[in-house]
Amino acid sequence: MSFHPQMPYEDGFQKSERQLSPEGEPFVFTPQERETFEELATHYPPEQRKSAVLYALFIAQNRVGYLSANAMRHVAEVIGCTAAEVEDVATYYAMFYKQPVGKHVIQVCRTLSCALKGAERVTEEIAHHLHIRPGGTDASGTFTLLETVRAKGEAGLSGCVHAVEKA
Repeated sequence: MSFHPQMPYEDGFQKSERQLSPEGEPFVFTPQERETFEELATHYPPEQRKSAVLYALFIAQNRVGYLSANAMRHVAEVIGCTAAEVEDVATYYAMFYKQPVGKHVIQVCRTLSCALKGAERVTEEIAHHLHIRPGGTDASGTFTLLETVRAKGEAGLSGCVHAVEKA
């Protein structure tokens, strides 16, 4: 083992909490979705087709409601990169959902400036009111509460909450 011999790794130290996206149903762009993507991809030189990854992810998410593993693999195939590269982009941006979500997605910013202004208390109040835990969706499938540590560009307005209605 190349790790420190005294570290209690078996006790969960440094255990990844990463959740993989559900496999989902088999996914392929419809002819209309593919046509839309190809039109958007023309804004980039052919050798930089990977740069159109955001367009492809939005198209996939708009149909399914989240990015399943099958959808991300298809996007990778369409733009000519690996599924890991697509997943890297999808996990970086808070606007992409890797799990099924409710009709309304409530995101509470947990950056340092928002945390200092009470983001944890905001999350607790919303969770209490909706009877869900962060990361969960209510029984009716209407609301999903997410905590995000990605900057929203609104640090001066801390604590920041975004409520988004899915298309």
